[in-house]
Amino acid sequence: MPRRRALPGVCGIRGDDMDERRSGRDVARTHAQADSSTDDAERFLHEASESLTVGESDDAVVDGLTRVLVPRLADAVILDIHDEGTVHTRVGTTPGAWDMGLKLRELMRRHPAPREGHTTAWLRGANPSVLGHLPEEATAAREPILHELVALGFFSAVSVPVTLRGQSLGSLVLLSAAPWRTYDHADLQLGTRLAHRLALVLENLRLRREAQRALELISIASHELRSPLGTLRLNLHLLHRAWSSGGEKPRVFDTAARQLDRMDSVVDRLLDVTRIRSGRLVLRPVNVDLCTVVTEALARLEDDRTRAGCVVLLDLPSTLQGYWDRDCVEYVVINLLGNAFKYGAGLPVDMVLEATDDGARLIVRDRGVGIRPEDHTRVFGRFERASQRQPGLGLGLWIVRKLVDALGGDIHLASDVGRGATFTVDLPRGADAPVTAPASRLAG
Repeated sequence: MPRRRALPGVCGIRGDDMDERRSGRDVARTHAQADSSTDDAERFLHEASESLTVGESDDAVVDGLTRVLVPRLADAVILDIHDEGTVHTRVGTTPGAWDMGLKLRELMRRHPAPREGHTTAWLRGANPSVLGHLPEEATAAREPILHELVALGFFSAVSVPVTLRGQSLGSLVLLSAAPWRTYDHADLQLGTRLAHRLALVLENLRLRREAQRALELISIASHELRSPLGTLRLNLHLLHRAWSSGGEKPRVFDTAARQLDRMDSVVDRLLDVTRIRSGRLVLRPVNVDLCTVVTEALARLEDDRTRAGCVVLLDLPSTLQGYWDRDCVEYVVINLLGNAFKYGAGLPVDMVLEATDDGARLIVRDRGVGIRPEDHTRVFGRFERASQRQPGLGLGLWIVRKLVDALGGDIHLASDVGRGATFTVDLPRGADAPVTAPASRLAG
């Protein structure tokens, strides 16, 4: 069956190879058609740009793409969007083809981030690619995903990366279900130009979200700082009056010191966010006894534990030494214990430390309200909290995850509503030299 143009008058014209010499009139006609095709392509891209820029969200962007591309240039559109280290997949199809959209989303879910050179890497837009005839490609490549696309009724596909200034923002895939419409290099060029416009739109959306988050952070931080500052002023005033009358140092001095510590903690978290986001977090491993880190962390959190009414059940070895960045490990321990007291509902909290073959394992378990399974990933995000009723910046667990990643470790959450939460941290013993945490571990 001869292959015909995917979009006549937009991508160019390609006829069957001709052995005989064409007349001057035929050549002139071909040139005129090519010029017209170029104009049509520019109009198409202009129309696509206008449709994309009205989008206020990722879903709106996909809706705009679908309106422009389906069915004019494709029967289905798949857009992968990279955000905070996560791939969000959006699918657009012809009106009424909801079942096809669900099947494509399921297909993409079953074929996540692939290894280099794998067919799925092509589908995820690793490089600009065109598969003009999917049934032939599926037979030759023997890759299951190609057979699945053919089984869904698709005959041809184009995949292009969505990049901006060398950074991958996602990928765009066009799928044709029409046997007479097969993609070629001209379609690939058009898709690449469209992807560049799409990258600008996605970057603008990202910057808008970042600006909104920054405003939220300023608002939350201001609220968090206002309360301890007010308490500090009052306590210092009382302290001044007590001392001026010759009395002993009142207990309000200790309260003021705790409020200062709280203020310092908020500022430190903001600085941690800056260092992590800029890739400037430098690890300084030293010989650390984790048992000492845990006991000192508990001492620092004694007031929090007392207010929460929690009892800590310790299970520690006599010593557990290794090379770690002490400040990073201390922050992880303090944050996990602090959360356990905050959400533990006054019930006992388990603090377990044990040696593993290549390092150490830290387990913090509470018996409190718990976290829904569908929220396990969310609570590690920036500005996220297990409960909106609790105060805080929503940065603690995000920083914990980044620090654990920087240390080369893993953190796992096991929890359900009403059954408490268990955080397990595995840390390798590390090396005894300062090192800048790899940017890939800090990304997101």
